[in-house]
Amino acid sequence: MRLREALWLSEPSEPPEFRAKPILFVPWALTLITAFRDAAVLSWPGRVVALAGLAGFVVLYILAVHLGLSEEPDRQWRAVLLGTVLLVLAVALMTAFGGNMIRLFFLLAVVFGLVLLPTRLWFGPSVILAVALLAAALDWARNGDNPLSVLLTTVLFGMVTHGFLRLVAAIAELREAREELAHAAVVEERLRFSRDLHDLLGHTMSVVVVKAEAVRRLAVRSPELAASHAADIESIGRQALVEIREAVSGYRQRSAAQELAGARAVLGDAGIEATVRQHGTPLPEAVDTLLAWAIREGVTNVIRHSRATRCEIGLRGVGGDAVLEIDDDGTGVPSAAHTGTGLRGLTERAAAAGGAVSATASPLGGFRLTVTLPVAASEGDG
Repeated sequence: MRLREALWLSEPSEPPEFRAKPILFVPWALTLITAFRDAAVLSWPGRVVALAGLAGFVVLYILAVHLGLSEEPDRQWRAVLLGTVLLVLAVALMTAFGGNMIRLFFLLAVVFGLVLLPTRLWFGPSVILAVALLAAALDWARNGDNPLSVLLTTVLFGMVTHGFLRLVAAIAELREAREELAHAAVVEERLRFSRDLHDLLGHTMSVVVVKAEAVRRLAVRSPELAASHAADIESIGRQALVEIREAVSGYRQRSAAQELAGARAVLGDAGIEATVRQHGTPLPEAVDTLLAWAIREGVTNVIRHSRATRCEIGLRGVGGDAVLEIDDDGTGVPSAAHTGTGLRGLTERAAAAGGAVSATASPLGGFRLTVTLPVAASEGDG
């Protein structure tokens, strides 16, 4: 299914919020089971001190995790303060009791991996490495173990946490960017449909009005000619239905040559003397289609607004550009306040293709619409 068919009718729905939850990190406190077991077999009063210290560490750890993942504006500094308290408590318990108290530093690395995520990219890992070095030094001094395993385990706990949260943040940013792109696609598709519908219906209804006026004038004195114009109205209506369907599906294509031929006919029906001049080589499809839009918009404005009796249309190549000029001898150049949707849409289309649109006074005394489009760039894009 084409993107425009999927999106133009409604806004894309908001995706569910994607962020890390504190519950993911709370179970990591189970790594302290062996520390609690060691504390439980200590003699009085060391048992009470060790168990109380471990319980306080777990409570502060859970608070730090929740605070580190919250949306509170000052949460980072409060979390860092909690992390500092946890560091002091871990050092005190490890110095006093040794053994499996070294596992406190694993959770400490998790806390700093959480709370230091918004800082500079290098700062969080540096703090985690410092905590790991401190843990290795205390383990070697208190337990006499090989410090390498403690160093690596502490770094692993902290870096996995830090990296996981950065990954979650990156995914959230990608989802937000995708949502913005979807909204932009909807806006662009609606703008395209609005332009196409304006150009199609504006031109078609102008031709229908001209034909209907001709039918009214000729109904009494020339019924055959009036019937011919009425048949044209029927044909124009059927063709308009086809063009609207093509515009909705995004497959509407125009030919500048076809529009020039149609412009000559419709201007003649409106009682406007038409002169059409075309010079140059065949145009790339993108330029040809856009110039067809411009011809249709310019001729529609001449019929609807200019009160002209004469119109000249010229299409030629100038250097690497295709230049369209539509002149009339009507009421002159419209002010900026009266510039319609059609001209604004045409200007946006031309600008997107690297071209330009200008509205100036015509040598015929009325209005000149000039559309300039680069041919070479369009051939390269094609």
